[in-house]
Amino acid sequence: MTENRANDSPRDNSAWNRDRFSAWDSDERALRAARTEARESLEETIDSIHRIDESAMTALRIDLLIAGLSLTAASSFQYTWQLINELTVLGFVGVSLSAVVAVVTTLGSKYPTGVSAEYIDEFQRSSWSEREWNEWMVREYCLWLSEANEMVEGEARGLFYTQTLLGAGLLLLIGGIVFGTAGVVEPIPMLEPIPDT
Repeated sequence: MTENRANDSPRDNSAWNRDRFSAWDSDERALRAARTEARESLEETIDSIHRIDESAMTALRIDLLIAGLSLTAASSFQYTWQLINELTVLGFVGVSLSAVVAVVTTLGSKYPTGVSAEYIDEFQRSSWSEREWNEWMVREYCLWLSEANEMVEGEARGLFYTQTLLGAGLLLLIGGIVFGTAGVVEPIPMLEPIPDT
């Protein structure tokens, strides 16, 4: 994360010192390698979040396009009311819910990005050794990866719901239009225009 931890030096924390990476004390290369691997894993996880966000935005654009076309058709053509039946209404609701879920999915993307200016400042002021810095950073990357993985799981669920609602809504809209045109499904009575007298 990017919180400022300058006032809470882990070197002064007894729990941190008791839980040192004793197996790596004889080889700093292992610490550097672990830090590099952790950074690469975090970058891959962040890329996954970006891909999910892009898919959610694509679904949102489709949702808005379908909703816009539906509203335009309903208000522009004289006999469109005949196609406003239970299926088309449910389809429109599904598309609208898909748009809402897509917005929530994309707006919730606040993920850890790794080392910030606060960490560099802490490193410079505390005069840490390379071993201490690498040990600390490996621990921090573990926390960041855990948070990022939880975010990926949550956003993946949001994308699934977005696409499912979009697909179901689109199928219901198409089915409502086809069956309404064929006279298989009756229009909603309350929406039928009152004839001129």
